[in-house]
Amino acid sequence: MTYEMKIREAHEDGKEEGRNEGIREGMLKAVAMLKKLKLSKEVAVKQIADTYSLTHEEAVSLVNRNW
Repeated sequence: MTYEMKIREAHEDGKEEGRNEGIREGMLKAVAMLKKLKLSKEVAVKQIADTYSLTHEEAVSLVNRNW
């Protein structure tokens, strides 16, 4: 692998990592907003699962950790 290819690969990895971090931040802010709106955890789980294409179990875990 050439130096240029390594740099390009590192750049792509960094972009993907940044996107993933942005999505994670968005999910946490969404949970906080749903809580602030005084919605139930059940509604929050459904909204998070639908919006971010998570399984029900993933959404439950995310909401419970950040509620």
